[in-house]
Amino acid sequence: MEEAPPAAEEEPVEEEAPPAVEEVPLEEEIQEPPSPAAEVVAVSEERIEEIVRNVVEDVVTRELGQTMADMAERVIRESVTEAAERVIRETIEALKASLGPVED
Repeated sequence: MEEAPPAAEEEPVEEEAPPAVEEVPLEEEIQEPPSPAAEVVAVSEERIEEIVRNVVEDVVTRELGQTMADMAERVIRESVTEAAERVIRETIEALKASLGPVED
């Protein structure tokens, strides 16, 4: 019988396994959010002025209102105190006059 030629040794074929994680180029992987400065640049100068003006007006109005309230309270307190002192002096003088001359 014919001898079969020796079988060639079969080399194991390595199958490439699909990568478990998809490789993404570095530029696509890191995406930075837009900086706040970029958003601020989009606001017009007129809008910024309007915002600042409104804030200043609110603060001044609030502080002025508080200052006016404090001043009004102080004026009322001083006026009432002065009026009370005047009434007390006048009452003492009237009492002295009604008692007549004091004899020692």
